[in-house]
Amino acid sequence: MRELGENEEELSPEELLADKLRVKKLQEEADLELAKDAFGVSSTASGVTGLDAMCPSSKEDFTEFENKLKEKISQFETSVHYSSFLDSLFRELCISLEIEDLKKVSNSLTALLSEKQKQEKQNKGKKKKKGVVAGGGLKAQLRDDMEYGEFDGGYAQDYEDFM
Repeated sequence: MRELGENEEELSPEELLADKLRVKKLQEEADLELAKDAFGVSSTASGVTGLDAMCPSSKEDFTEFENKLKEKISQFETSVHYSSFLDSLFRELCISLEIEDLKKVSNSLTALLSEKQKQEKQNKGKKKKKGVVAGGGLKAQLRDDMEYGEFDGGYAQDYEDFM
């Protein structure tokens, strides 16, 4: 801002008016920023925040974008449509990739699949198994009873000796 006094005498009336308008505009912008801060409204250039405001260019920016995107998408893991959503999302995102980049993504997902399968196999091995019934269990017992006529408790043989 200009000092009042001797500089005012040198300025024309148009310049004085322009200077007053400039000071008023700066004052209004400062008041607006204070009001936004008071009410917790963030001030970005276009008013867009969150994922939409991000425009990653460096590796660190992409890592931050990845984390925010993962947080947003992971909220819906419990949905029954989640796996089909991921399938179509990855398919659409990978259409524009070069073959080498697509191979990297494929290898990464294949490695993740094999790790998950190993974990599942180890978890199944740790569970206690029920005792195995010799001869195949209930179905084998029923089949044996029918073959030997013992399914009805032996009553069928009483009628065979009727005469």
